[in-house]
Amino acid sequence: MKKRSTIRLTSFICAAFMVMGGFIFSKELQLRRYEREITNSHRHAFSELVTGVREVSNSLEKSLYATSPSMVSAVCTDVFGKAMIAQAAMSRLPFSNLELDKTSGVMAKIGDYAFLLSKGGAYTQEQYENLEALSQAASRLSEELESLLTDVDRGVLSIAQLRGADVDVPQLSDSISSIESEFPELPHLIYDGPFSEHITQIEPVFLSGMDEVTEDTARKNAANALGTAPENLTATGESAGNLP
Repeated sequence: MKKRSTIRLTSFICAAFMVMGGFIFSKELQLRRYEREITNSHRHAFSELVTGVREVSNSLEKSLYATSPSMVSAVCTDVFGKAMIAQAAMSRLPFSNLELDKTSGVMAKIGDYAFLLSKGGAYTQEQYENLEALSQAASRLSEELESLLTDVDRGVLSIAQLRGADVDVPQLSDSISSIESEFPELPHLIYDGPFSEHITQIEPVFLSGMDEVTEDTARKNAANALGTAPENLTATGESAGNLP
């Protein structure tokens, strides 16, 4: 009887381990599938960004040859639309605002300026020169992103951002940041729009006479707003800007 009970107990334990092993294996397969789906989604979004920036660059180049108000309106409206598509693709990438700060700024400024020009008739000499500078910036950005996409497809760069995947392969975000740090300054644009240079030079009335907020104070304020302890929050970096 004792021997039979031992056999039953052993069989039960073995069966339990088999069930547990099958469950873990199933979950591991499910996790890998999710990771593939997310990585493929990010790869698709990056591909759309590359395509979008390429089309913005091509449309900008065409806009330089517009010789009539109707042509200016058509090509600049097209530039605006393509810039919005590129920005939408950027929003689906797993990168922070800091990593895509200049890339996003280029597309935003191009789109906004093109929208303005689409309503203003033929170019002035200054507008043409600004448009030419933006075209050169978009062309350079397009070439850099095309090169990164090629490296992703070849496996030289990894777009995976989950659980430290591909830790031995350089991450795409690092290469994006490298492009951002070396990107030239855009032309100073003065016009009636939210990205005009004169807007950023206006002193914020609300901040006049106020003390600077330290990192420690910012952490405490953020923790209070989130209902957590300040030590649970960590600064991830700094971003320079025109607004104090």
